[in-house]
Amino acid sequence: MHENVGQRHPVQHADQHSRRAPQDETRPYEAGVAEEVRRRLHHTREVLRGGLVATEPFPDDPDGRLWRVLTGHTGPVHALCWRADGRVLVSGSGDGTLRIRRVDDERPDAVVDVAGEGDGSVVSLSWSPDISTLAVGTDRGEVVLVDPSEHRITRRLALSEGDQQRVMVAFTPDSRAVTVALGKEVRLWREPYDKDGLGPPLPGPRDTSCTAVRWHERGGLAVGLADGRVHLWERAATEAEPTVVDTGGPSVQALDWHPDGDLLAVIGHSATVTVIDRRSATVVARISGQARRGAAWFQSLCWTSSGYALLAGDNDGTVFVWKFTRQPDGPCLELEDTFSARGVQVRAIAPQPNEDRIAVGSRQPAVRLWILDRHSAPDAGLAERVNTVLWSPTGALAAGNAGGQLMVTDRGIGELPAWPRYAVRAHDGDLRAMAWAPDGGRLLSVGDDGRVLLWDAGRREVIRTLARKLTYAAAVAWSTDGRWAAAADTDVVLWETETWERVRTTPLGASVNALSFAPDGSRLIAATSSMEVRVIHLGPAGRPTGRIDLWSGHRSSVSAVCWSHDGRHLATAGYDGHVLLWDPATGRPRHVLEGDGSAMWSVAMSRDGTSLVAVTMDGTAHLWDTGTAVEVCRLRVDGHLSSCSFHPYEHRLVLGGSAGLYACEVSSDAADDR
Repeated sequence: MHENVGQRHPVQHADQHSRRAPQDETRPYEAGVAEEVRRRLHHTREVLRGGLVATEPFPDDPDGRLWRVLTGHTGPVHALCWRADGRVLVSGSGDGTLRIRRVDDERPDAVVDVAGEGDGSVVSLSWSPDISTLAVGTDRGEVVLVDPSEHRITRRLALSEGDQQRVMVAFTPDSRAVTVALGKEVRLWREPYDKDGLGPPLPGPRDTSCTAVRWHERGGLAVGLADGRVHLWERAATEAEPTVVDTGGPSVQALDWHPDGDLLAVIGHSATVTVIDRRSATVVARISGQARRGAAWFQSLCWTSSGYALLAGDNDGTVFVWKFTRQPDGPCLELEDTFSARGVQVRAIAPQPNEDRIAVGSRQPAVRLWILDRHSAPDAGLAERVNTVLWSPTGALAAGNAGGQLMVTDRGIGELPAWPRYAVRAHDGDLRAMAWAPDGGRLLSVGDDGRVLLWDAGRREVIRTLARKLTYAAAVAWSTDGRWAAAADTDVVLWETETWERVRTTPLGASVNALSFAPDGSRLIAATSSMEVRVIHLGPAGRPTGRIDLWSGHRSSVSAVCWSHDGRHLATAGYDGHVLLWDPATGRPRHVLEGDGSAMWSVAMSRDGTSLVAVTMDGTAHLWDTGTAVEVCRLRVDGHLSSCSFHPYEHRLVLGGSAGLYACEVSSDAADDR
């Protein structure tokens, strides 16, 4: 899924995932119309000039099981629920809105602004069994009732005035009350849904917070707790003490009843699913999502409407599908399939009633609809997401991934390489950052294992280990004269590269996300978890003078930093969604470049300093003209992007992300002529 939008030449795109009419149904006049449109297309060079254009096929071709992608939200999708007939899907987002969608036709979504004038997020949804009402829980301590047919709010109940008070909601099976979980209490809010209808807290221990709630006609009420326990009430006995089941795991993240109501699946902050038998109130099965090394913890789960399979989505963007069967010795769950949300945290999963379609919400502002019985999965390509990419001064390409691999190509490579041909094992855990020597012959890498490694790039071999255990190694840099190298966690460590003797450690008091030496060697810039850019001044010999300046301008952590080749421009990117262009002489921002609100992860500048690219966690590459501070284009891909790098002497660049490597160029007349 790609979208390339230029400010100077705006183009509207049709929904790429809408179903098309079969070829044999095309009416005769349509071919003539298409030919007429083709004849009228002109000035393509002017339209594309200055934009980002793919030079090779992108690695995120849609999975054949992907039915549709529903867009419209501007924030992460935290909650999903279907109407009982499966024809309408509701999504709740961090943007504070609901979108009510008819998924089988092209009518526009109905949008309900739940947050109103505030900044609240929708965190939970429940559709009443009689389909007359939607209950919405927010992160501002509110329960909101919505009429889904008229798309309007009918009731609003404020349960807490504190910030970050997440409310979990679930309708009772008779549709006459909403179960509300807030903090350490669970209550029933009954018709007619006024203030007097909020009942007392249900019985049970109140020593920890409630994190998830779910009803079932036969199974009753299940509430997950922050200490890993689950409270179970029978439907007709919510005034009695609950049955308590300890899952043996961490805080319950989500739970769901099997359609029969006899089994309850539970996930916590781990890669394990626990299955509880309601009648015996015991754990009867545990299954693991560790299908690959380093799998993240689960965020969401659901049973399919038929009960044939259990699905769970993890923090790393994978949805696991387990086939469910009943065996004499208990339930059996076998891993049958996986599909990918492109490395973006899966926040919500909802099965369509009576169909094998699954709605998946993530940290991206989109909902993906999958058809489970299709088996046309794409070539997986990379086994792990790409964290960092970097061109060498001589035109070799290096990249590091979440599996700790380092890929280094030959110099002057014209096409993107096949990863296995060039990759070697480098770090335990993620490879986070790299820095090339000015001659392009050596390379530094740092990773989650805390090691700083010096490589012979041509042989792809480690020459030396400079540090064995930095606390959080995510930054490394090499000076332009080649004399100095630096790496950092909360301290910046400096090495003299002739002897590789550690000469200075400079405490900064904040985690360092990126480092960059000034081209003239006078300063070392640190992007940190604080909101300031920290500037370490270096003496004529290249050693720190002890002076550290703090430059203010970002409103959140600073994630990346880069200099132009001539030292006239300095750019930093931040999790606030902004890129700042600084005046290096004064330490003041010249321009604040605004993206689409998503956190910026990486920034790069072309060698001539005229173009700047920044990439976001939500999969957007922004291209600006540094002279005018005008955003020339946005390129959106299917997945998240984590790194970008311009070629040292050509106007092309490589992006790295959850799907792999993307090869692009900044289009020009010369490029079009080729």
